[in-house]
Amino acid sequence: MDVKSKRPIAIFYPAFMGGGAEAVGLWIVEALKDEYALTLVTVADIDLDKLNAMYGTNLSCSSVQIKALFPSFLRPICYFFIANNPSLRIVFFMHCCAL
Repeated sequence: MDVKSKRPIAIFYPAFMGGGAEAVGLWIVEALKDEYALTLVTVADIDLDKLNAMYGTNLSCSSVQIKALFPSFLRPICYFFIANNPSLRIVFFMHCCAL
């Protein structure tokens, strides 16, 4: 199916910090990638190759557009604040929703 003829879907998954919910989220993206024009909205840019290796998915920048609030080099500090400060977690997630 041509990308221009695919209906768009935005998927909000703010933080890829590991775990079962992350696997489910990525497999949802995997299941939808051929039929829809997907945009994955996250707090920090993600490494699709690493996530593919961890979860057995086959995602690429051609199958899903990534919209991130911060570049990948800031990912560790973003995830630190998300994991350790509930107030900042809300700020990150709310700003990410505005993308």
